[in-house]
Amino acid sequence: MALRGVLNIDRRVPSRWRLRSAVRKGKNIQFLGLPKNMTVQEILADVLPDITRLHLTGGTSNEDYSFLEGASSLSELSLWETSLGPIDFTKIPLTTLALDANKHWVSLKQSQTLKELMLGYGDLSWVPTQSPLEELSLHSMGRDRDLSRLSALPQLKCLELHGGGELSLAGIAELTVLEEVELTSFASVTGLEELMHLPNLRKLYLEDIKLVDTTGPLYKLKKRAWVWVVGTKRWHREFRAVTPITTYSARRSN
Repeated sequence: MALRGVLNIDRRVPSRWRLRSAVRKGKNIQFLGLPKNMTVQEILADVLPDITRLHLTGGTSNEDYSFLEGASSLSELSLWETSLGPIDFTKIPLTTLALDANKHWVSLKQSQTLKELMLGYGDLSWVPTQSPLEELSLHSMGRDRDLSRLSALPQLKCLELHGGGELSLAGIAELTVLEEVELTSFASVTGLEELMHLPNLRKLYLEDIKLVDTTGPLYKLKKRAWVWVVGTKRWHREFRAVTPITTYSARRSN
């Protein structure tokens, strides 16, 4: 989530003038903690309808965030703690959302405005298929890893998946506008040949994959995309001579 100026709130409550000024300038209102005997709702009461960016982090987890449904201008939200009450995301015009909580947000599935979504934990079945999603990041994938579920996201350009266990790329070829794919920390990844059917793919990043075929499909992709392979255990001899940070790269041919 890109930040255009930040107002940090920790143990001291900002003056009403300072808070209004930050909101008017479109700054990200970031809670690093809470002043004693104060709640997020109390601090934001006067500016809630006008806030466009909000980041809730440490020290705010014991509050019911359902009041955010009244944030009629909120477009970017980061929520890094599990709240006590559910939030109906369909009532907030969010375009960018980051959730770290290990919780199934039922209303997330019905959201129709999101363009960027980051889930610290979640199944692919949680992803809102009615939203014009362009960027999707799952940092701890659940059991549902059927990539064909994403076929309902025709505008998806960037896909970032992290998690243990096995991952099959079967079905990813249906995401025809996909430009960037990042896969990290899997026991194995199969179906790399599916990536050859993505006409707009320009970046592939593989990191900490214990078992992956670094031969055929990757060499074909090098003609039109950047390819990075970092920290895998099955190496092809040509990858060894390159730096460990960018193990292999190839530029899109002109």
